[in-house]
Amino acid sequence: MKLKIVAVVVTGLLAANVAHAAEVYNKDGNKLDLYGDAANLLI
Repeated sequence: MKLKIVAVVVTGLLAANVAHAAEVYNKDGNKLDLYGDAANLLI
């Protein structure tokens, strides 16, 4: 049982640091990037 709890906590901590970025437009030196991040809150 404790092993399952530890596995869930470790997975949550790893997923909490996920960040994504995408380049939407890039032409002639004009560039538009979209940034976002996701975080899990452990209660």
